[in-house]
Amino acid sequence: MALALVANVACAHVPTISPIAFPAAIRQDSLSSVDARIFQVVSGGSWSDGTGNGHYRVVVSSDGAPGVHYTTILQWMGRRGLAQDVELLRSVDLKTVGTRWYSMLDPELKWSRGRWILYLDASEAPLLPATHRPSFQLGAPGDIRER
Repeated sequence: MALALVANVACAHVPTISPIAFPAAIRQDSLSSVDARIFQVVSGGSWSDGTGNGHYRVVVSSDGAPGVHYTTILQWMGRRGLAQDVELLRSVDLKTVGTRWYSMLDPELKWSRGRWILYLDASEAPLLPATHRPSFQLGAPGDIRER
């Protein structure tokens, strides 16, 4: 709570973190369960099929020294029950789909021509900069194709 008060004093336009709205954001014990290797997380887009609907989440984690190698996982998140609780339905390591790429990061989800497309920055070998921009067409859980 002290951090939120300091933020309000320093920047009047920054909203206060409410313990009711974001209990996990201020509970110290919940912070210990966050994987320290996680580098980026992007959620967005949407999918639907005959069994349900949901959104995509992309998790990029660092595998050692920064800038050397990243693992990028695409997850299909779904909603279930009356409470519409979010659950992980399926996930895939993008390395198994885009086998040419050594490392991928900086995910971006965009709607294009009636489909959700995942764009990433990619490198072809260790220690090379991410100078390529592969894209993947997304669909229902498990439906992903490199374009």
